[in-house]
Amino acid sequence: MKDARVIAQLMKDGRYSEPQIPQGIYAELRVGMNIREQLSKDLLQVKGRIHNWLDRYFPEFLTVFKDWEGKTRNLHFVIFLYQRILYSEMQKVLSKCGELRLNVLLG
Repeated sequence: MKDARVIAQLMKDGRYSEPQIPQGIYAELRVGMNIREQLSKDLLQVKGRIHNWLDRYFPEFLTVFKDWEGKTRNLHFVIFLYQRILYSEMQKVLSKCGELRLNVLLG
């Protein structure tokens, strides 16, 4: 009963507003803003997870690098990755050379 009385008083005084549903480009902007907000939340979650993983598995990482998103960190990861790839490829090449040498010696 109280809600009906409050609504009637608001109507009588003119203190109400009609909802404005955006249409056209304004509706698209609203959808885009909602998507952007969701992506921002997701990005913060992922950054938090990465920070948690770094703290858990590489506790010294943040003492070596000031920022885990920095260019220096990217360069070190790329160098480390290429070193591992290069090392595995070198092992393959050396084993093939060893096989060829054995074939020549035994052959």
